[in-house]
Amino acid sequence: KFCELLGDLNPRVASPSVLFTLGMFSLIDAIIDQPMEKIMRELPLEEKIKNALVHRKGELMGYLGLAEFYEKGQWPQVSRVAAALDVPEGKLPEFYRQACQWANTFTGNE
Repeated sequence: KFCELLGDLNPRVASPSVLFTLGMFSLIDAIIDQPMEKIMRELPLEEKIKNALVHRKGELMGYLGLAEFYEKGQWPQVSRVAAALDVPEGKLPEFYRQACQWANTFTGNE
C-alpha cells in the first residue's frame, strides 16, 4: 500500500496499481520460502516488476528501495531516494501510517 501511495504522487512515472503489486510481492519469497527468481518465473507479472524484485534493478527499484529504507529507519537513504524520485519527504509518515492502517484491517488490529 505504501508503494501505491507513492505512485499516486506521479502516476506518469509508475502507475499506483503497478507499485501496489510490486509492494505486495516484495516479501513473497520469505513468506513461501522459495527463491524470488523461481516465484517470478511462475507469475504473469510485468517485466519491470520482476526486474525490481529479482534483479533489484530498473525503474521501479527506487520505489521498492524507498519503502524498505523507510521501514528500516534508514533515514539518510530515505532522503536520498525520496529526492531522486521527487517524493516530498513530509508525505512519507502519513503514507506509512495509511499503509499500516490498511494492513491492520486484514489482521483485525484496527
